[in-house]
Amino acid sequence: MRRWAIKKILAILVLVALLSFFAASDLWNALFPENVSIYGPAPLALTKNGTYAGMRNDYLAQDLFLGMPYALPPVGDLRFDIPHALNQSWNHRKEAKAYGPHCLTYGVSVPSALGRQNHHF
Repeated sequence: MRRWAIKKILAILVLVALLSFFAASDLWNALFPENVSIYGPAPLALTKNGTYAGMRNDYLAQDLFLGMPYALPPVGDLRFDIPHALNQSWNHRKEAKAYGPHCLTYGVSVPSALGRQNHHF
């Protein structure tokens, strides 16, 4: 076998070992919140509209609240208007553990695959 082939195989093995270690470490959970383990009760955010339940990232000592809307969706008459305050309230606890939808972007031929009009998160 040639030297370059042996070096290439060794480099691939080292890369696989490093990726396996990184994926199994706590650093992975710190960098990617959707994979964060929740230790204990979910943190709560009390707003004037209602209550949100987030998730706890113990590795970074942070409470995460993802996908909380800050305005009404820009659809219908609100399409090209400034954002309007969220004028609804609720009595139940809403989950805030995942990011909201992306907004539509220009220059894309398939906008439905890349975003939605309801993007005020």
